[in-house]
Amino acid sequence: MNQSVQVSTPSGKIRWVLLSVSSPQSLDIESLSALLLEAGASGAQVEANRAEVIVREGCCESVLSELESLNGRLLEKREVVDDEWVRRCQELFVPVQWGDWRVVPFEEFPRSQTSFGQFELGIIPGYGFGTGHHESTGLVLRQLDQELLSLLTQRPRRSLDLGTGSGILSVALEKLLGGAIYGLDIDELAIKNAVENIKLNKCSQVKLEVGTLSEMEGEFDLIVSNLYVELLVELESELAGKLEDRGVLIVSGIVSDKRSLFEDRFFSKGWVLKRSCEEKGWWGATLVRER
Repeated sequence: MNQSVQVSTPSGKIRWVLLSVSSPQSLDIESLSALLLEAGASGAQVEANRAEVIVREGCCESVLSELESLNGRLLEKREVVDDEWVRRCQELFVPVQWGDWRVVPFEEFPRSQTSFGQFELGIIPGYGFGTGHHESTGLVLRQLDQELLSLLTQRPRRSLDLGTGSGILSVALEKLLGGAIYGLDIDELAIKNAVENIKLNKCSQVKLEVGTLSEMEGEFDLIVSNLYVELLVELESELAGKLEDRGVLIVSGIVSDKRSLFEDRFFSKGWVLKRSCEEKGWWGATLVRER
């Protein structure tokens, strides 16, 4: 049973640890960062051949263990307070355009009434993975357009944003398609940030839940997922089982050099590629699976 999250924020200061890491020759830095996020890190900023990874103090041991098992190198480790991490994130927040969509950042929840156009997405910096500024998120937004409507046999009754993070893709789904939208993530703190962004954008059809794909009930007409390729490959059979016949899957988070891993698994299982796009070493795609 999935756990629904109420609108609330953590009380008191959160203790954070900032890890500067580099990847081994056998693994690119983007993939290393993605695996550390799966191991419990809350965010990562990649620069050249190194990354800064933010971790809640209680998750630090598991993340460092994963780093060691992957033969990654720890360059620096230091404690930061939650306000400092939010401030570091906010330095990256400038409006950005992805296809028809414009991401509009806010430092805090606006005190006055705020309205957005159909293709404007408001976002507040937080601890969720995904701000709308990363290429992998942009690749999903670029595929949420009028061309998508021609691939759908009808307006989706139920759509799933798998690994919702900040909730920005759930907002875009409601604005473009309507219907019942489900935003799912395993990280409760990310969901709490998503709650703020759903409220900021005045969405009424998005339900946010903590849980896994296997725990979701029913099938979906559309699933969007911005996850790294190894996890997408692992979830392929579950994704197929959760889609209605002729349902559409939009994926991103795939490093271009690892595109073949995704294609080998999904194409061998009957998925049909309808469109794809690439941005600065990241690849995204829209697929349909006929039963």
